[in-house]
Amino acid sequence: MNLSKQERILKSDSSSSGLSSNRSPGTPILVASTSNVSTRSSDNSLYTVQSPFEHYDVPQGSDFQLLSTSRFDLSLKMLDKILYLRKGDQNSKFTPVRGYLSINVRKPVRISTICLQFNGELNIIMFPKDLPPNPSSPHIKTSSFPIFTQTRTWKYKNNHKVLENDYFPKGLFTYPFQFLIPNNIPESMSNIFGSTNYFLSVTVNPVSTSITKALLSTQELKASLPI
Repeated sequence: MNLSKQERILKSDSSSSGLSSNRSPGTPILVASTSNVSTRSSDNSLYTVQSPFEHYDVPQGSDFQLLSTSRFDLSLKMLDKILYLRKGDQNSKFTPVRGYLSINVRKPVRISTICLQFNGELNIIMFPKDLPPNPSSPHIKTSSFPIFTQTRTWKYKNNHKVLENDYFPKGLFTYPFQFLIPNNIPESMSNIFGSTNYFLSVTVNPVSTSITKALLSTQELKASLPI
């Protein structure tokens, strides 16, 4: 599935030699900070996952559409335009990433699980040691390593039996979420030797019926948002 990507960058407030990053104006960024700011969110919650509620309760934020089907649209609203990594704060080990997952249901649909995951990945490009670095060289090798992963899951099945609340009627539903990111993770970067990337991914599993198979053409819908 080809999706339009709204790029956001995790980066340090001090420039790094040889690193490059590009972002669109007005998009959120994650910045290193030495200020003493609490990691606790405004509602005094940490690893919180709550039930959906009416959309008019959602605070203002930046919206990013992730996927669209014949029955529903799914989007993310990020609450913080700038996210500060508190690298110099000894009393704080994490930085919260807060937002809302919204489902705009145009036609009733049944869903078994919704999974939201925050991922970090390090990509390394290795060049032959007896040759100068050349990104177009056919002899380069690449390796990828996970940096960080956190997952939030909303389930509508119990012991393989579909629950009554798996049925989404027409309307707009919103799920609050929060990830706590370690302050010692590396910033986003990209150069000829590799890159550090972070992204949010969403997986939606519709209830398996002949109707959902015909309408959605898949048992699993996935989408990613670069950060």
